[in-house]
Amino acid sequence: IRFDGAQSSLTVRFQDGTDSVMFYANIYGKQTQGAELVSSDNNIYDRSQWRVVSKDQTDFGAAAVSGMFLTLSNRAGNRRILYYWYVVNGESFVDPMIVKMREVLSRFSGISSSGIRVVTRDCSAKCESSRTIVETFVREHGRELSLLWVPNG
Repeated sequence: IRFDGAQSSLTVRFQDGTDSVMFYANIYGKQTQGAELVSSDNNIYDRSQWRVVSKDQTDFGAAAVSGMFLTLSNRAGNRRILYYWYVVNGESFVDPMIVKMREVLSRFSGISSSGIRVVTRDCSAKCESSRTIVETFVREHGRELSLLWVPNG
């Protein structure tokens, strides 16, 4: 995961028994050229190492944050499930173009806080059980994780 110019970032492993996920979050305050959340320089995975096998947007409804699921594969045959969503001033989004628009609008309010949240887990060939573990984690903690670094204003 690579995001240039983030004001701050956090990577944490959450574990429940034998099940674990990696969580990444960052925050961008005032964005400038080269320090923007939505940028061609920023990647949630290394495109030289991984390719997308499947991609689908998921809406968990009001109970959890909506986001995008990616299944990735590398040349060695390793697979990874990745779930991500963007946050602008405490609201969650999937579409990077909407994120850009919301960031522009938020500048007028004087409060600007945006970032990305990523939950990832390595998996076996089919990845169903890993996807279930990631889904459960997002359903249980996604809303709270969206509120990391949200300004009070």
